[in-house]
Amino acid sequence: TLTEDATFSYSKASYCAGDNNPTANITGTLGGEFTSTTGLAIDPATGAIDLANSSDATYTITYTTSTNTCGATSTFDVIISSQTAPTVVAGSDITICDGGSVTLSASGAATYAWDNAITDGSAFTPTATATYTVTGTDANGCIATDAVDVTVNALPTVDAGAAVAVCDGDPVTLSASGAATYAWDNNITDATAFTPTATATYTFLCSHSNGCFAPFRLYFAV
Repeated sequence: TLTEDATFSYSKASYCAGDNNPTANITGTLGGEFTSTTGLAIDPATGAIDLANSSDATYTITYTTSTNTCGATSTFDVIISSQTAPTVVAGSDITICDGGSVTLSASGAATYAWDNAITDGSAFTPTATATYTVTGTDANGCIATDAVDVTVNALPTVDAGAAVAVCDGDPVTLSASGAATYAWDNNITDATAFTPTATATYTFLCSHSNGCFAPFRLYFAV
């Protein structure tokens, strides 16, 4: 004997002022009947809820496929509130360099649930550019969402050239490549000759056009 399937759901578990009347999504056996605890205006054939004529409460909706021995039932809880849904703000879009950390903090509700396993107010290190969506729930159980884009820029790939050996008193020119700007230590100017007086390692910090920085070291023997 095959048992019927009473699986159904709604698009969300909480409905507030301004929401459209929801209809049940039946993924199991069709042709059954919907019932609910007292106070919910529901169409027994489609499971459509009339929000305007329903009282504020939490309801358990039951779907029964049939009354024969093969019939099945399942339930789904919904919250109905006449309150306006919260205005949830995920924050401004963020741009960081590869390896940098980000803290996403939403506002406008009581509790927040981010996708991608992100915890509200806790730092994390994104590995690629992505959009993060937060769902906020207020004290009435009303829900709203917002999203923020996090752009991850690559660090520059730079080259200061090979290590160089020069004779005492000879000039040398350090010219880096791979970035937009370069700042050398020891008061060295990129692409400008100078005369080193001793063996040393010269370090520069370069900046890419996307604003990301990367350090580089070059060894010179005199």
